[in-house]
Amino acid sequence: MSKSYRLTNSSYQMIKMGRILMNTKQLPYILAIAATGSLSKASKQLGISQPALSKYIAELEHQTGMELFFTQRKRLYPTPAGKVYIEAAREILGIQTRTRDSIRLLDSPAVTELHVGISPHRGALFIAHVFPKFSQYFPQIRIIPHEGYSSSLQDLLVQEKIDLALSANTGTMNPELQSLPLHSEEIVLAVPSFHRLVRHSYDTLSTLPYIDLAEFRDTSFVMPAPDSALYQAVQPLFSRAGFQPLTAFSSPNIIMAESMIRSGVGVGPLPAYYMVHSPEISYFRVYQPAHLNAGILTRKGHELSEAERFLIFLELEYNAENPNYQINWSPPLLDLVKEFDYAHHFTQYMED
Repeated sequence: MSKSYRLTNSSYQMIKMGRILMNTKQLPYILAIAATGSLSKASKQLGISQPALSKYIAELEHQTGMELFFTQRKRLYPTPAGKVYIEAAREILGIQTRTRDSIRLLDSPAVTELHVGISPHRGALFIAHVFPKFSQYFPQIRIIPHEGYSSSLQDLLVQEKIDLALSANTGTMNPELQSLPLHSEEIVLAVPSFHRLVRHSYDTLSTLPYIDLAEFRDTSFVMPAPDSALYQAVQPLFSRAGFQPLTAFSSPNIIMAESMIRSGVGVGPLPAYYMVHSPEISYFRVYQPAHLNAGILTRKGHELSEAERFLIFLELEYNAENPNYQINWSPPLLDLVKEFDYAHHFTQYMED
């Protein structure tokens, strides 16, 4: 027995929307409006006039028969229909990009290697996090990680054993290398919770109390290794405080240092990234704080390949999720956003 089907009004509208979405050329328009919440900002980003963008939205809403945006407090927000359209637009553009990349890769099917220098902890976590996405876009490129600390990674670069390094800035970079700064983070003082100066436990950097480092003049310290970027970054703190720390233990491994502090060996400086909520350890901010800077190291004159640029963009995307990082929005990083930010996650940084 045959069945007859009657399209509801909402079903009919969704079919219409599906047909309209096939015009992929203008899909970035609605994504830019959604990201900026403003026709003027979106038109500036897209390089078209505001009247032309307004006309596009009006025609689009006429074609779909539904409003896609509403105004609240001088900002545009997507309606439920607009949210559906925006999500579909992102998916279609993503498919379009992946399809184009897959076709492009047919011309160069040979597997190549990208040798990347990383730190033993943070760098390893980053590679594990972004590897699936990187491999999806560049299946013919195999990432070969090389673990080490700042000085050893610089040596590997000079020896041409790696192509680039994700590294903290030691301030004493080899003259044969160049750096693309990515982010900085504040260095906090980690203290065992039983210490006499600990009063409360705090969860976030913004809620930490400030303390004068000189109050720890007679306290044992767990210090980073002298040749590490962290050690060099904190030296001005002790100079301003007027003392050199009594070092009970020293290690280039921050995870080991954090464990030593937790067990009560002493207090010590840690990048804010390593702050954890624990009854065994507390943190302070110091006045005139020091910061640990990180970036991409390459040999001078090295021109980044598309795969290398994409990996750096993934690092940027990964770091932007951490509230303790302050991204250094330089022109080269903004160029990476323009090249790879298909979903317009970073639109707010593209404004003047």
